[in-house]
Amino acid sequence: MIVKCISALPSKEQAKRLGQNFRPGKQQFGIKPDERYVVFGLHTLGSEIWVDIMDPDLEPGYLFEAPLMLFEIVDPRVSKFWEMRITAKGQFKIAAPSMFTDYYFDRLFESVPEVVQDFIQLRARMEAEAGWSPIQNTET
Repeated sequence: MIVKCISALPSKEQAKRLGQNFRPGKQQFGIKPDERYVVFGLHTLGSEIWVDIMDPDLEPGYLFEAPLMLFEIVDPRVSKFWEMRITAKGQFKIAAPSMFTDYYFDRLFESVPEVVQDFIQLRARMEAEAGWSPIQNTET
């Protein structure tokens, strides 16, 4: 699945829909309009769907979440590597099995070797599956 950012921040109406999951003026998502992102997972947060995407400026990659409402879906194919689960907190989540590990995003950011190695492999598989090329991440 590939998405294209259509807005870096939610509109006032969208911010209301996000409720306590967005703090206007204090929170940004680190996404850039017109930039494309491979989606590594989807989950619910409140009543909204959020995407798990990668910051392309950090190697081997840093995962973060952003509300799907800020994107246009440009490639709707879901990954064959994804599984669906309900988390212990009651969230609906679709992602690769290893991403259900507690604190996966934090441990990746902290460069825990086994998590970094897992993500490098997962990233390669998912980007290949999506036909992803870094050159394709923005429209010209």
